[in-house]
Amino acid sequence: MRYTHFLHSKWDIQATLQKEWLFTCTCMRCEDPTELGSYFSSLICPCGGYFCHKISECQSFVCSKCRINKDFTDRFKRFKAIESSIALSTSEDIKEICNEVEEDVDIHDNFYLENQSIHEVC
Repeated sequence: MRYTHFLHSKWDIQATLQKEWLFTCTCMRCEDPTELGSYFSSLICPCGGYFCHKISECQSFVCSKCRINKDFTDRFKRFKAIESSIALSTSEDIKEICNEVEEDVDIHDNFYLENQSIHEVC
């Protein structure tokens, strides 16, 4: 049984499962900070590491390589707005969203938002 969409971030999946189904997922992807090496929900750090270690329930993360701590609250609010607009967007809007995502230096090719945008285009 699929409880959520697999193209959502690990953090959204966990929040949805906790809120709607009252459990915390302990699958291999959710338990591994790297999401099985995909870093699907993580932003990339300028040092080459990934912000994959979430600090409590806030939107602060620690880089896997240089250990710097960074708050992404505003960034994730913007990502949420983009996610909401993707489903209702025209193909031209999707192209603009793809451009915005591709120009973001913190987003890598395997980031969940990049994959959602590509999925909608195809």
